[in-house]
Amino acid sequence: ESRVSRRVVESQQGLKKSLWILGTVGSSAPFIGLFGTVVGIIKSFDSIAKAGKGGFNVVAAGLSEALIATAAGIIVAVMAVILYNYFQTRLQNLNLEFKNKIEDLMDLF
Repeated sequence: ESRVSRRVVESQQGLKKSLWILGTVGSSAPFIGLFGTVVGIIKSFDSIAKAGKGGFNVVAAGLSEALIATAAGIIVAVMAVILYNYFQTRLQNLNLEFKNKIEDLMDLF
């Protein structure tokens, strides 16, 4: 019985071995988007410094890059978290089903 329990745990660990990647992407993507936002704002200020004046035409390119980076970071993070939660729930259901089948098989023997 303990041998079967160990094999169930090994199977669970094998199924979860790559799930950390989605968790990492989901938690770090907003920060990467934020970094892109900071770079875009820096470019906007650089454009103001080079032009010697402000205005929408001067800062538009940098702000556009900042907004695109922010949106991309948020989209990637949301998708990664959704997939992480989906796979986490799916793995829990599979593990429970597997455990129940193994216990049924052990009862037969």
